[in-house]
Amino acid sequence: MANQLNSAQGVDLKALKTGQVVLTRVIRTSNPEIVSLELYEGGIVNTTRGASASAEGQYDGLGMMMSGYKGFTNSGSVTLAWQNITVNNLELMLGVDELDIDNGIWQEFRTKAGKTKEMLELNILNPVAVYNPQLNEECNIRFRAVIVEKTAISKDKFKWAEDQGIFDEDEQINAITEKFAKTAGNDGDVITHNGDVVFRDVKVSFCDLAVETMNHTFLKSDPIAPVNDTVDVETGEIVQEYSEELA
Repeated sequence: MANQLNSAQGVDLKALKTGQVVLTRVIRTSNPEIVSLELYEGGIVNTTRGASASAEGQYDGLGMMMSGYKGFTNSGSVTLAWQNITVNNLELMLGVDELDIDNGIWQEFRTKAGKTKEMLELNILNPVAVYNPQLNEECNIRFRAVIVEKTAISKDKFKWAEDQGIFDEDEQINAITEKFAKTAGNDGDVITHNGDVVFRDVKVSFCDLAVETMNHTFLKSDPIAPVNDTVDVETGEIVQEYSEELA
Protein backbone atom coordinates (compact mmCIF):
# COMPACT_ATOMS: atom_id res chain seq x y z
CA MET A 1 0.00 0.00 0.00
CA ALA A 2 1.30 3.45 -0.90
CA ASN A 3 0.32 5.03 2.42
CA GLN A 4 0.88 3.28 5.72
CA LEU A 5 -0.08 4.67 9.09
CA ASN A 6 2.90 5.08 11.44
CA SER A 7 5.40 4.33 8.65
CA ALA A 8 7.33 7.38 9.88
CA GLN A 9 7.37 6.20 13.48
CA GLY A 10 10.79 6.93 14.98
CA VAL A 11 11.84 9.25 12.13
CA ASP A 12 13.63 12.37 13.37
CA LEU A 13 11.63 15.22 11.83
CA LYS A 14 14.49 17.65 12.37
CA ALA A 15 16.81 15.46 10.28
CA LEU A 16 14.63 14.82 7.22
CA LYS A 17 16.66 14.53 4.05
CA THR A 18 15.97 16.40 0.83
CA GLY A 19 12.60 15.34 -0.57
CA GLN A 20 11.52 13.35 2.49
CA VAL A 21 7.98 14.21 3.56
CA VAL A 22 6.03 13.18 6.66
CA LEU A 23 2.30 13.68 7.18
CA THR A 24 2.44 13.77 10.98
CA ARG A 25 -1.10 14.41 12.15
CA VAL A 26 -4.42 16.15 11.68
CA ILE A 27 -5.79 18.75 14.09
CA ARG A 28 -9.44 19.46 14.78
CA THR A 29 -10.87 22.81 13.70
CA SER A 30 -14.09 24.52 14.77
CA ASN A 31 -15.79 22.89 11.77
CA PRO A 32 -16.35 19.13 12.40
CA GLU A 33 -16.08 18.42 8.66
CA ILE A 34 -12.65 20.06 8.30
CA VAL A 35 -9.27 19.22 9.83
CA SER A 36 -5.87 20.87 9.51
CA LEU A 37 -3.18 18.51 8.30
CA GLU A 38 0.44 18.95 9.39
CA LEU A 39 3.20 18.21 6.89
CA TYR A 40 7.00 18.26 7.24
CA GLU A 41 9.43 18.30 4.30
CA GLY A 42 13.21 18.17 4.49
CA GLY A 43 15.90 19.94 2.52
CA ILE A 44 14.10 22.77 0.76
CA VAL A 45 16.96 25.00 -0.36
CA ASN A 46 16.61 28.78 -0.64
CA THR A 47 17.75 29.31 -4.22
CA THR A 48 18.60 32.98 -3.57
CA ARG A 49 20.89 32.24 -0.63
CA GLY A 50 24.08 32.20 -2.67
CA ALA A 51 23.20 35.59 -4.17
CA SER A 52 22.25 37.05 -0.80
CA ALA A 53 25.74 37.23 0.64
CA SER A 54 26.84 40.29 2.58
CA ALA A 55 28.43 41.62 -0.61
CA GLU A 56 27.70 40.99 -4.27
CA GLY A 57 29.96 38.35 -5.77
CA GLN A 58 30.70 36.66 -2.44
CA TYR A 59 29.41 33.18 -1.70
CA ASP A 60 29.40 30.81 1.23
CA GLY A 61 32.21 28.33 0.57
CA LEU A 62 31.25 25.66 3.10
CA GLY A 63 28.97 23.82 0.69
CA MET A 64 31.65 23.62 -2.00
CA MET A 65 34.44 22.65 0.37
CA MET A 66 32.55 19.96 2.28
CA SER A 67 30.21 18.70 -0.46
CA GLY A 68 30.18 14.91 -0.73
CA TYR A 69 31.55 14.24 2.74
CA LYS A 70 29.37 11.66 4.52
CA GLY A 71 29.03 13.77 7.65
CA PHE A 72 28.05 16.97 5.91
CA THR A 73 24.69 18.01 4.48
CA ASN A 74 23.88 21.31 2.82
CA SER A 75 20.31 20.53 1.93
CA GLY A 76 18.41 23.36 3.60
CA SER A 77 16.20 23.26 6.64
CA VAL A 78 13.05 21.34 7.48
CA THR A 79 9.85 23.07 6.43
CA LEU A 80 6.53 22.76 8.25
CA ALA A 81 3.19 23.34 6.52
CA TRP A 82 -0.43 23.28 7.60
CA GLN A 83 -3.44 23.06 5.32
CA ASN A 84 -7.17 22.70 5.92
CA ILE A 85 -8.86 19.77 4.22
CA THR A 86 -12.24 18.09 4.51
CA VAL A 87 -12.26 14.80 6.42
CA ASN A 88 -13.92 13.00 3.53
CA ASN A 89 -11.39 14.25 0.96
CA LEU A 90 -8.41 13.29 3.10
CA GLU A 91 -9.68 9.75 3.62
CA LEU A 92 -10.31 9.38 -0.12
CA MET A 93 -6.93 10.81 -1.07
CA LEU A 94 -4.93 8.62 1.30
CA GLY A 95 -6.86 5.43 0.50
CA VAL A 96 -5.96 3.78 3.82
CA ASP A 97 -8.61 1.15 4.66
CA GLU A 98 -8.13 1.31 8.43
CA LEU A 99 -8.21 5.12 8.57
CA ASP A 100 -11.40 6.42 10.21
CA ILE A 101 -10.74 10.01 11.16
CA ASP A 102 -14.08 10.72 12.88
CA ASN A 103 -13.79 7.65 15.11
CA GLY A 104 -10.02 7.68 15.57
CA ILE A 105 -8.15 8.00 18.87
CA TRP A 106 -7.88 11.75 19.33
CA GLN A 107 -5.49 13.20 21.88
CA GLU A 108 -5.42 16.61 23.51
CA PHE A 109 -2.32 18.78 23.23
CA ARG A 110 -1.39 22.33 24.16
CA THR A 111 -0.23 24.83 21.55
CA LYS A 112 2.61 27.30 22.07
CA ALA A 113 -0.06 29.95 22.62
CA GLY A 114 -1.47 27.91 25.49
CA LYS A 115 -4.63 26.72 23.72
CA THR A 116 -5.86 23.14 24.10
CA LYS A 117 -6.62 21.31 20.84
CA GLU A 118 -7.17 17.75 19.66
CA MET A 119 -5.00 15.80 17.25
CA LEU A 120 -5.02 12.43 15.50
CA GLU A 121 -1.59 11.01 14.68
CA LEU A 122 -0.99 9.58 11.19
CA ASN A 123 2.83 9.57 10.81
CA ILE A 124 2.82 8.63 7.11
CA LEU A 125 6.23 8.75 5.41
CA ASN A 126 6.21 10.22 1.88
CA PRO A 127 2.41 10.39 1.60
CA VAL A 128 0.81 9.98 -1.81
CA ALA A 129 -2.65 11.03 -2.99
CA VAL A 130 -4.22 8.04 -4.74
CA TYR A 131 -7.51 9.76 -5.54
CA ASN A 132 -8.39 13.23 -6.78
CA PRO A 133 -11.82 14.19 -5.36
CA GLN A 134 -11.96 17.34 -7.49
CA LEU A 135 -11.73 15.35 -10.73
CA ASN A 136 -13.35 12.23 -9.27
CA GLU A 137 -10.60 9.98 -10.56
CA GLU A 138 -7.66 7.92 -9.36
CA CYS A 139 -4.22 9.50 -9.30
CA ASN A 140 -0.72 8.90 -7.96
CA ILE A 141 0.80 12.19 -6.84
CA ARG A 142 2.95 13.24 -3.87
CA PHE A 143 2.08 15.59 -1.02
CA ARG A 144 4.69 18.37 -0.94
CA ALA A 145 5.36 21.68 0.79
CA VAL A 146 5.66 24.83 -1.30
CA ILE A 147 7.20 28.08 0.00
CA VAL A 148 6.05 31.47 -1.28
CA GLU A 149 7.82 34.58 0.00
CA LYS A 150 6.25 38.00 -0.53
CA THR A 151 6.25 41.48 0.94
CA ALA A 152 2.49 42.04 0.78
CA ILE A 153 0.52 41.07 3.90
CA SER A 154 -2.15 38.49 3.10
CA LYS A 155 -5.77 38.81 4.22
CA ASP A 156 -5.50 35.85 6.57
CA LYS A 157 -2.79 37.65 8.56
CA PHE A 158 -4.99 40.74 8.96
CA LYS A 159 -7.77 38.36 10.03
CA TRP A 160 -5.38 36.89 12.61
CA ALA A 161 -4.73 40.40 13.98
CA GLU A 162 -8.46 41.08 14.25
CA ASP A 163 -8.89 37.80 16.12
CA GLN A 164 -6.31 39.10 18.60
CA GLY A 165 -8.49 42.19 19.17
CA ILE A 166 -6.23 44.51 17.14
CA PHE A 167 -8.12 46.81 14.75
CA ASP A 168 -5.85 49.81 14.19
CA GLU A 169 -4.06 49.21 10.87
CA ASP A 170 -0.64 50.39 12.03
CA GLU A 171 -0.92 48.25 15.17
CA GLN A 172 -2.02 45.30 13.03
CA ILE A 173 1.03 45.67 10.77
CA ASN A 174 3.35 45.87 13.79
CA ALA A 175 1.79 42.78 15.38
CA ILE A 176 1.86 40.85 12.10
CA THR A 177 5.50 41.77 11.52
CA GLU A 178 6.45 40.64 15.00
CA LYS A 179 4.56 37.36 14.61
CA PHE A 180 5.08 36.39 10.97
CA ALA A 181 8.05 38.28 9.47
CA LYS A 182 10.96 36.24 8.17
CA THR A 183 13.97 36.62 10.44
CA ALA A 184 17.64 35.71 10.40
CA GLY A 185 17.29 32.74 12.74
CA ASN A 186 15.26 32.60 15.95
CA ASP A 187 14.90 36.09 17.43
CA GLY A 188 17.16 37.43 14.66
CA ASP A 189 16.83 40.60 12.61
CA VAL A 190 13.81 40.93 10.35
CA ILE A 191 14.66 40.09 6.72
CA THR A 192 13.72 42.64 4.07
CA HIS A 193 13.59 42.69 0.27
CA ASN A 194 14.13 46.08 -1.39
CA GLY A 195 13.44 47.61 2.01
CA ASP A 196 10.13 45.81 2.58
CA VAL A 197 9.55 43.15 5.24
CA VAL A 198 9.47 39.58 3.88
CA PHE A 199 6.69 37.20 4.87
CA ARG A 200 6.87 33.47 4.16
CA ASP A 201 3.78 31.38 3.43
CA VAL A 202 4.01 27.60 3.25
CA LYS A 203 1.27 25.64 1.54
CA VAL A 204 0.62 21.96 0.88
CA SER A 205 0.68 21.11 -2.81
CA PHE A 206 1.12 18.04 -5.02
CA CYS A 207 3.43 16.80 -7.76
CA ASP A 208 4.05 13.80 -9.98
CA LEU A 209 6.29 11.12 -8.52
CA ALA A 210 9.11 12.00 -10.92
CA VAL A 211 9.32 15.64 -9.74
CA GLU A 212 12.24 16.11 -7.35
CA THR A 213 12.20 19.87 -6.76
CA MET A 214 9.08 21.98 -6.43
CA ASN A 215 8.92 25.56 -7.68
CA HIS A 216 9.30 27.85 -4.68
CA THR A 217 9.27 31.66 -4.61
CA PHE A 218 12.22 33.09 -2.68
CA LEU A 219 12.93 36.79 -2.46
CA LYS A 220 16.51 38.01 -2.44
CA SER A 221 17.31 39.32 1.03
CA ASP A 222 18.71 42.79 1.50
CA PRO A 223 22.26 42.70 2.90
CA ILE A 224 22.37 42.94 6.67
CA ALA A 225 24.67 45.74 7.79
CA PRO A 226 27.94 44.22 9.01
CA VAL A 227 29.15 44.43 12.57
CA ASN A 228 32.67 45.86 12.78
CA ASP A 229 35.01 45.10 15.67
CA THR A 230 37.21 47.99 16.81
CA VAL A 231 39.49 48.44 19.79
CA ASP A 232 39.03 51.06 22.47
CA VAL A 233 42.50 52.62 22.61
CA GLU A 234 42.11 53.51 26.30
CA THR A 235 40.87 50.15 27.65
CA GLY A 236 42.07 47.73 24.98
CA GLU A 237 38.58 46.17 24.87
CA ILE A 238 36.86 45.20 21.64
CA VAL A 239 33.92 47.45 20.83
CA GLN A 240 31.21 46.46 18.36
CA GLU A 241 30.03 49.24 16.07
CA TYR A 242 26.60 48.82 14.56
CA SER A 243 25.32 50.56 11.48
CA GLU A 244 22.68 53.19 12.14
CA GLU A 245 20.42 51.26 9.77
CA LEU A 246 19.97 48.62 12.48
CA ALA A 247 19.05 51.11 15.18
